[in-house]
Amino acid sequence: MILKYLKYFFTAKRRGYGVHSPFAYQLAIKMSKDKKKIIKYTKIENLRKSLLKSKEQIEVSDFGAGSKKMLDNKRRVSQIVKYSATPPKYGRFLSILVNLFLPKTILEIGTSAGIGTLYLSSGNPSAKVYTLEGCPQTAKIAENNFSNFSKNIEIIVGEFDKTLLATLNKIGKLDFVFIDGNHRKEATIKYFEAILPFCNNDTVIVFDDISWTSEMQEAWHEIKQHEKTKLAINIFKMGVIFLRKEFHNKEEITLFY
Repeated sequence: MILKYLKYFFTAKRRGYGVHSPFAYQLAIKMSKDKKKIIKYTKIENLRKSLLKSKEQIEVSDFGAGSKKMLDNKRRVSQIVKYSATPPKYGRFLSILVNLFLPKTILEIGTSAGIGTLYLSSGNPSAKVYTLEGCPQTAKIAENNFSNFSKNIEIIVGEFDKTLLATLNKIGKLDFVFIDGNHRKEATIKYFEAILPFCNNDTVIVFDDISWTSEMQEAWHEIKQHEKTKLAINIFKMGVIFLRKEFHNKEEITLFY
C-alpha cells in the first residue's frame, strides 16, 4: 500500500496542472480551494471523537469484506469508527462534491456509524439521503447519530442484495451515489450495474477504497472501462465516475487530494 501511495503521490496532478478537460480542471480547482475549510465540519468531528471514546460493545453482522483488523463479530463502537468510518479528509471530499453538484437524491451503500453519511448530508442539507446498512446493531448507532444532526437521512437496514433494488425503485432517480459496502470485486461491480438504470446524465458515482486490495483495483479498472463511463477521477482512496454523454472521449485523471 505504501508503494502504491508513493506512485500516486509522485504522478497525480496537483491543482489542475496538466488537466486538459475543462470539467475536470474546474473540479480540481474547487477541491484544492475547499479541502482546508474544516470549520463547518467541527460538529461531525466532535461526534467522531465522542464515538472513539465509547466503551459500548455491539454484535456485528458483517456481510462484506470488512476491515482486516476487525475479525471478531463482537466489537466496540470505537473500533468500528476507528477502522470503518470515512476519514475526515475524505469526508470533506464527499461534502465538496455534493456541494458542487447539489444532487436532490443521494444513495449511500454502506452506512457503518454514519460519519460519511453526515458528510454527504452536509454538502446539501436540502437533499434526501438514503443509506443502506446490513448490520442492525450498527444501524442503531448510525440512526442515533443522525437524530442529532439532520432529518433528511433515511436508513434502510438489511443485506444489500435484499434492500438495494427495493430502495432503487423507491428513489427512482439517482443524482449521487457513494458505494462503500462489501469491498469485493464481484459485489462492487454488481452494485454499479444495478444502479446504472436509475442514473441520469449528471449522476455522480463515488467508489471507496479503490486501491485497498487487488480485487478493488480490478473492480475499479473494469468500472472505468465500462461503456457508460465517460470520465473517471482517481484520488487514490476514492474513485469518481461521470456518465455525461457530452464527454465524447473516455478519460481517466489522477488528481492529488
